[in-house]
Amino acid sequence: MRDLRLGTPDEARDALAEYGAIVRSLDAAYAAEAQGALPLAQASIDAARSAMDRLLAAGERLASQGIGIPFWQE
Repeated sequence: MRDLRLGTPDEARDALAEYGAIVRSLDAAYAAEAQGALPLAQASIDAARSAMDRLLAAGERLASQGIGIPFWQE
């Protein structure tokens, strides 16, 4: 466990952008699957997985500075 403070949306801009990319990609994957467009769904799942890797890296960078990602902060 690390001692973190909740970061601001500005501090966590890169991480939050990746989180948004994950949500959009998964939304697109579900929509494509519902329409039977399985190759498009798979491409969207692959995009989500790539964004997850980038989010992990961004989160680690922030955590090394003692900053947490404000996922649900308004």
